[in-house]
Amino acid sequence: MSGTGPRESVFPTRMALTNMKGRLKGAQTGHSLLAKKRDALTTRFRQILRKVDEAKRKMGRVMQLASFSLAEVTYATGDISYQIQESVKTASFKVKARQDNVSGVILPAFEVDRDPNGSGGYTLLIPC
Repeated sequence: MSGTGPRESVFPTRMALTNMKGRLKGAQTGHSLLAKKRDALTTRFRQILRKVDEAKRKMGRVMQLASFSLAEVTYATGDISYQIQESVKTASFKVKARQDNVSGVILPAFEVDRDPNGSGGYTLLIPC
């Protein structure tokens, strides 16, 4: 309990008691709402953290395979980076940004949009 702090002077009447009960009820409601908000944000944070961890592990495997494939191609044909850059016309991997509302807090969210007909490349789309 917080009985050690400075006390508020209240004239002992029924009206003052009713007002103090109302203030106490408001404080308890506010505290419970903040606790719910905290729990929702913590849950969302853990979901995002789980996705990030999974993506990092997946990216490690993909980068290992890609590095080995690049070494094979470089050994067989030499430097092909200029040919690849010239062959790309449109992006096949796009990132769309949007906003999510979690308990009144606006969080950025990103979606992947892959175009199988694109010839490679990356771009970032931000809606206005």
